[in-house]
Amino acid sequence: MRPTLIDLNDVELRVSHGEDEILRSPGYATLVDHKVEVGERGFGEAWRHPRQSHNRYWQMLDTSPLRHLGKRVRHAGDLAWLHLEELRRQAGGPERAMFILPGAYQRAQLSLLLGIAQAAGLQIDALVESAAAAGAVLAPGHYMHVEACLHQTVLTRLEVGEDDAVCVAREVLPELGYLQFEKRILGCVVDSFLTGCRFDALHEGSTEQLLHSQLGQWMSLLAQQGKVTLTIDHRGTRHEAVLQLDDVRAALAPLRRALIARAGTGAVVVDYRLARLPGLLDDWSNALALPAGAVFTGIAHSPGLVEPAGGGVSLRSQLACVPPQFRLAASHVTPVALASPASHLLVGDTAWELTASAWYLTRRGTVQRGKGVETLGAVIRGPRGAEVTASEGSGLLLNGEPVRGTQALRAGDHLTAVGSACLFVPISVHDDDAA
Repeated sequence: MRPTLIDLNDVELRVSHGEDEILRSPGYATLVDHKVEVGERGFGEAWRHPRQSHNRYWQMLDTSPLRHLGKRVRHAGDLAWLHLEELRRQAGGPERAMFILPGAYQRAQLSLLLGIAQAAGLQIDALVESAAAAGAVLAPGHYMHVEACLHQTVLTRLEVGEDDAVCVAREVLPELGYLQFEKRILGCVVDSFLTGCRFDALHEGSTEQLLHSQLGQWMSLLAQQGKVTLTIDHRGTRHEAVLQLDDVRAALAPLRRALIARAGTGAVVVDYRLARLPGLLDDWSNALALPAGAVFTGIAHSPGLVEPAGGGVSLRSQLACVPPQFRLAASHVTPVALASPASHLLVGDTAWELTASAWYLTRRGTVQRGKGVETLGAVIRGPRGAEVTASEGSGLLLNGEPVRGTQALRAGDHLTAVGSACLFVPISVHDDDAA
């Protein structure tokens, strides 16, 4: 019997039977006529009733009070329960499921999720990190997995071997959620109507709702055709405008550059939700889009996916790889070598050669030879390769995790710091030809 799989990404939650996806449901809840509508219905009313709508409950997944969605809803956990209950109903009433979820969730949230699922009539057989599920179908190599949720993007460093895929480190980017990208595209749509036919689509909640409801279809056509004719019927009048792909590319460019910088120079695999944004992957030479069904394949065919007897369900950040016949072909994903030594440090558009003399990283995002007040840490290239050592209390992060003592660096890693916008990327430059 094929297992029921539930993908808990709030851009659109998905349910499948084995590899066969059966439904999608966005993470929206809206109070309409004293009833809380979730999923598609909640999304379909969210901009008509903006003060009675909520789309952060899957991200929050806690018991902090919510006061604007009626007496039945006390907190985000109640909304998650309503949504799970609706998903279960639409999926035909399964009694057990495996859950796939981004790596940003904390232990307390996972404990609450287990209780919510039980209250909704679902026994959770496994919790699997989505990056591990995707990694299980990849060829051996190092990857950065990029997954956008509504309000944040999760970067996960993956190490995939012949036998298993392991999530090594994670970084959460709250400034680069799916809604930030969508907002830029909607700005282009609104401008197109204003310049094309002097129609303000944001003037009323009903037309704003139409913008959001049709945006997915418009984006798909725009990616295929390079331009799309937009139409909105309002009060007996049809309003038309033309949206150009180049305008959307320009609007997304600042967010795209920030995302590329954070993802690094190694092999990048991008979740399908983010990859469908028009023009986002254009000229991103080291990035490839994962098929929408990759995580379902990774779990459905991963050997021995069972929890230990007598133990509780815990989040799996390591998953056995699927048999060779289910892995993605090389034409879909090109891995990098398992060990890429770092020879230079990329800072902005300049690559600094790593030697036995330390480069000191500063909070301002620069490098210098001497240690100073703003020093975050030091990077050298010694007999064992490139290494980083953090200054005490600096908040230096390697791939989103605190640097503890001295740690090895490889090409494609990224060094950042708490409370700073700095970014340092170790890279491998052949023939010592630094750009």
